Amino acid sequence: MSENNLLIEDIEILNKNFFNSTAIYSTGIDVGQPIPVVISFVKDRKELGQIVLPPLDEKDKTFSFLAVMVFLKFVDVDTVVYHMDSYIKKVDNPEEQGVRPSLDPNAEECIISCGVRKDELAGSTIIYGREDDGKLVQRDHFSTTNEEELSSWMVDAIRFTWANDLPKGINMIDFKEQWMRQMHNLDAMVVSYDEEIFKDVPNISETSEMEEYLDDDGGTDSEFINDLRKKFDVDEEYLEQIASNIRRRHIMSTPIGKELKFEVESEVEFALRTYELLHTLSRLLEDNKIEEAKEIIKTVLEQEEE
Repeated sequence: MSENNLLIEDIEILNKNFFNSTAIYSTGIDVGQPIPVVISFVKDRKELGQIVLPPLDEKDKTFSFLAVMVFLKFVDVDTVVYHMDSYIKKVDNPEEQGVRPSLDPNAEECIISCGVRKDELAGSTIIYGREDDGKLVQRDHFSTTNEEELSSWMVDAIRFTWANDLPKGINMIDFKEQWMRQMHNLDAMVVSYDEEIFKDVPNISETSEMEEYLDDDGGTDSEFINDLRKKFDVDEEYLEQIASNIRRRHIMSTPIGKELKFEVESEVEFALRTYELLHTLSRLLEDNKIEEAKEIIKTVLEQEEE
């Protein structure tokens, strides 16, 4: 089997798995939550790292994606795989400039998965609709290895990062710390499957918030997974995949992957907290709850004095 065929087969499987995950988490659980962008960094078909981003803001999407791609400078990989939610529409004449798919009422929602190598591309797309309860239903699926069809600014960003080296003489430990700060500011989740990548980098630690999704023995008889069984038509093999993924990242004696966090509060986080505080105060004042507003201000001032 050729490398090209192997890549497209892998991407089709990953696309299906990502759609299944999306279908689970977008119905009944976190209803209405935006679907994140998931980026995996792979070497010899083994995942070495994964970054989960909120949906990319149209204004800053290129900057945010390039910032994430800097991970390519920390580890040797041969494939980058990204999954994202998007819109697609059929056009009679590809040359015509029409309304953007995201703004076109006739466009359909889809999950796109793309595998990018330095000299090879493979993509798989599932077009889906929604039932009355919001449940996702697959309507169509197609795959391709055609470079022209798969060309995008995201592919360009990945290959641009691969092709350009970091400045000579850079302090890599400091650089990794600043990169993690940037990921923190972007509200990105960083998972590393190689302990050496962030070894000795300050202000980075492991975080674990997933064990609660399994039962006491690390199995699938938990409230969370039983809830999935009740609400969705999901086979046991797929539920075991979810449990296995949680186990290997969080609760094995020697975890294969670690979810990392940046511990130092950034100016961006401070600004967000300030905005949330002002929003809360304004709502209280609008409701004429003056005393509650005064208590919040008093608490904040006491914290500042400490």
